Amino acid sequence: TGREGRVKDIKKQVRHAQAPGILVPLVTKFLTENPVEVETQTDVDFLMGLMKLTMKREEDRRTGPGYFSPSSLGEPCVRKAFLSRHAVRDPDAPSPYGLSAHYYFLTGNFIHLKWQFLLHKMEQWIGNSTIFQVHGYEIPIASKRGDHRGTLDVVASIYNEPWVIDFKGLNSFSAQKVGMGIISKSYRMQLVDYLVLWNSQKAKPFEIKRGLLFVEDKGWVEGSKVSPFQEM
Repeated sequence: TGREGRVKDIKKQVRHAQAPGILVPLVTKFLTENPVEVETQTDVDFLMGLMKLTMKREEDRRTGPGYFSPSSLGEPCVRKAFLSRHAVRDPDAPSPYGLSAHYYFLTGNFIHLKWQFLLHKMEQWIGNSTIFQVHGYEIPIASKRGDHRGTLDVVASIYNEPWVIDFKGLNSFSAQKVGMGIISKSYRMQLVDYLVLWNSQKAKPFEIKRGLLFVEDKGWVEGSKVSPFQEM
């Protein structure tokens, strides 16, 4: 059938893809042949649901009791400082951060929405759960006491192996380093912490042994010889 032929073609293309990795070859194949557009009511509903989950996540961070998050591990950055401060501060007080920090979070939120939507569309296009299947987006996970928690961007199976997938938007230099297998200790620790939290759940549907960092090069320009995204 047409679908069976397409599945075989996907497998063949992935085997011979120039882009290395687990997820990147699938994304490369999909984006090469398809525009990623909001086409149906299902797409609209998906985006609305995703934005509600994002809104709830941020609301919990602002109003909930203090807790330790995987994103606070490792080297300091604006996001970690923001989360640390907002986990305990008065949610009704004015934000202590200005233009640069708020622009940073605005960009980060929409980078996540963009790639999550792409995976939603790619899963429909592939149409074969043995190749790619998303199990959930914006998944909250927490320790037994609730003082150690985080939110997973995506949990998905790629060729029947489940992965925690975390999205990052980085400058060109940092993104290219990821493509060479050079990843900061903080990102490695964050992914490991996500795996620990996931696997510590009593009601988890399955164990996850590996995490995947999917990075967008925010400085990428059309015509560049390198890919706009990397993974590790």
